[in-house]
Amino acid sequence: MSEITVDTEKLTYGLELGIGNTRTIFASLPPEERLRLTACGLVSAAIHAYAIREGIPSRLMLSTPQFSFIDDIQHVFPLIGAGDDPTVIDASASQFLGYAGISVEYQDITGQSIFPPEKVLSFALSERHLVVNWLAKAVLNFRAVNQRPVGKFGRQLGEGPLANASTTQLKEEYGSIWNPENTRRWDAPEHVQRDGEVVSRYISPGAIVV
Repeated sequence: MSEITVDTEKLTYGLELGIGNTRTIFASLPPEERLRLTACGLVSAAIHAYAIREGIPSRLMLSTPQFSFIDDIQHVFPLIGAGDDPTVIDASASQFLGYAGISVEYQDITGQSIFPPEKVLSFALSERHLVVNWLAKAVLNFRAVNQRPVGKFGRQLGEGPLANASTTQLKEEYGSIWNPENTRRWDAPEHVQRDGEVVSRYISPGAIVV
């Protein structure tokens, strides 16, 4: 099995730059917020298009996480590489921190840096438990500094269905996101493919190599 090497800094920069050159609603976001807020389909399609252009095996997957608090959420991510243990590259996992109250709006209002610095996650599918642990730790770190400020329209921030969840629950909930039992192949709609191709052109060579 060939080893996949991912330069997440190159990917982050290229994706943020590329999103700003699309005709999507996400193009007007500040660059530093684009991977916190952009739809999973767009960034996943971009990574997929880049990998295919570089001759690297890739397939898009659609996950239906088995969350206890919501039953209609879906998530798209690419599996990169051949073999039984491909690499997951997820550039929109930040959205799942929102269930614990970690949001761009919270950050903007308080000035706190509450997101983990990583925006693009790369990991072997067999080691997804390490990312689940990382997500749980991010939630617990935020919980220790959560000010629960009031946002727009009087809405309290820093809240969510996982804001007070136990470590065990956090790992169980997040563990279902990349579970192969909850995923299937996904064919991106034409407009997502088109926008993803645009974004992919801004990803530098060497961002993903075999």
